[in-house]
Amino acid sequence: MALKSILVHVADDESHCARLNLGLKLARAHGAHLRALFLTQPANMPAAAAGRAASHSFIQDLRARAAQKAAALQVWFAERCEAEGLTHDWIVEDGQHLDRLSHHAHVADLLIASQSPARTLEDYVSLSIGESIALAVGCPTICLPHAWPPDDQSFAERILIAWRGDREAVRAVRGAMPLLRTAQSVSVITIEKPGEDAQPEDVAAYLARHGV
Repeated sequence: MALKSILVHVADDESHCARLNLGLKLARAHGAHLRALFLTQPANMPAAAAGRAASHSFIQDLRARAAQKAAALQVWFAERCEAEGLTHDWIVEDGQHLDRLSHHAHVADLLIASQSPARTLEDYVSLSIGESIALAVGCPTICLPHAWPPDDQSFAERILIAWRGDREAVRAVRGAMPLLRTAQSVSVITIEKPGEDAQPEDVAAYLARHGV
């Protein structure tokens, strides 16, 4: 599979610049179309605002602020894409993040999302957008750590494959093939139960046939 359509999750959060910069880097490297989906609905409600958060006017204020940020980001995004000769789309929607991301990711080769920083006990024990979307859509998903530097250009130079010989591992390796081919090094790690053979040598041979 080639990367020809990349979808980036954009919202009024601290990590949107890191996701957009990574999307630009990968679109440039793979000659891909870049689509940014800005969602104005708050992705995570601050714990301290729980009381006010029930207020309709408070939610509307957050959405209005997000819409203003979307308008400013759209100009920056278009200028960057056009300067690098990339085809691009900028979409602004209001709705549940998982629902709208799932809808658009069905026609993308790759989705870029972010890990949500855990602030409360509920955050630690529940799935965030990054982890949930990876289970909800059919395309490969990159989930950036929430502390990922916005201008980091060293993405996917050294890749570790956690192989266990099941459907999920097979789909992950095949979905990541465009990135595996361009990595400086790729390692395969297996943890076998007694009597099992995870066949890491066969995985390495398979990858080599694909130019990894």
